[in-house]
Amino acid sequence: MSIFNLGRSQFYAEPGLIAVVVEDLPAFLEAAERHPRSLVVLRADAPASSVELRRYCLALGGVLQFEDSGEVRSVKYDPSIPNSTAMSLNALPLHTDGSFLERPPARFMLSFSAKDPDARGVSTFMPIARILAAAPAWVLEALLTADYLFVRSYDGDLTDSYVGPVLYRNDSALRIRWRSDDIWRPKVVEPRGTDAEGAVDWLHDFLCNSQAFTYAAEAGETLLVPNTVMLHGRTSLSPDSSREVLRVWVA
Repeated sequence: MSIFNLGRSQFYAEPGLIAVVVEDLPAFLEAAERHPRSLVVLRADAPASSVELRRYCLALGGVLQFEDSGEVRSVKYDPSIPNSTAMSLNALPLHTDGSFLERPPARFMLSFSAKDPDARGVSTFMPIARILAAAPAWVLEALLTADYLFVRSYDGDLTDSYVGPVLYRNDSALRIRWRSDDIWRPKVVEPRGTDAEGAVDWLHDFLCNSQAFTYAAEAGETLLVPNTVMLHGRTSLSPDSSREVLRVWVA
């Protein structure tokens, strides 16, 4: 990894990934505007509250609320919630947020309130460019053309689900929606003459077997993630982990 400074920002660069790290809110907002496809990190002495996180989001254009739990969601280990990869101790596979929405949030924020006591739960990232560069032509054709079912929940309720391609264009840029784990994979609705199921299997295997980029966030850091051009996940947590993250979608 290469590290270099430019003005008030510090850049962490690996092939296919640039993380911009800043230490004050004006620099954070400026970096967000200048680097919309990069991971942007705001370092602070204390974790941002839900009120502060919402204000950051408004400064970037607004808050996208969909869940009944509110605009800012707390994500932490909770054994009382079944069929939730985010609330479990298991590793969270690479995915995009809001895949069940017609227009998933282009970006979202994660504010780290508490770290895992054993330094586990490290954030993982996979830029769309890595996928596009590795995928065979038949996979790209299927992911661009076929219609897949993306569900909001795993309980069989198809309310608020979405049917469409994995890869799509928005604002002249190619973007991705994805969620695939041991509970659910996108189901083929209309293959449109492609090997749509084989393409899902290829992408699932590629993400499971490829080396993801990692970022070990500290408590007090806020990450701005470009959701539709960079998949994200985390490594597994320690038993009874205290890791807690606040998440909010940017409109």
